[in-house]
Amino acid sequence: MDGMGAADCERIGQGLLAQPVNALSSLAFVVAGAWIVYRALDARDGRTRMILFGLGVAAVGVGSVLYHGPQPAVAQSLHDGTIVIVVAMVGVLELVRAAGRLRRDRRGYLLALAALLLGAVAFTFGRTSSPLCSPDGVVQLHGLWHVLAAVTLAAYASAERPATARLQR
Repeated sequence: MDGMGAADCERIGQGLLAQPVNALSSLAFVVAGAWIVYRALDARDGRTRMILFGLGVAAVGVGSVLYHGPQPAVAQSLHDGTIVIVVAMVGVLELVRAAGRLRRDRRGYLLALAALLLGAVAFTFGRTSSPLCSPDGVVQLHGLWHVLAAVTLAAYASAERPATARLQR
């Protein structure tokens, strides 16, 4: 297999969804991003920061749908670029937290870590080179990676709180 998504196990076909499972599972990022934005709308502090984070997460989904779906020439840049932006946003949130301006809800953070670890396993075994790769299978471990990465980002966002906020939500 050559081209976009070739390392992600699912066979690349023709049509609007070149890799249907991987393209559709990418929508988990859009859902997670919308949820983050929705929750941020009633925040007193950090609203703009979390809205931007949620929009970034949703953009990862759009880039990934394009990458695994219709695969236009710009898809690779959108896919990779939005991921880099969201990783950078997490880095900024961690710097803000280290400066004492954010607190972390332990349960949300542990959920984010657990989802990330499970996602890393799915990502690793969802590669074309993996012995578990089934290019024509309905279940695609790379698709599971998409869902778990989206859960990771949503849980991470829900764990971040302004230092002055109560951790009740």
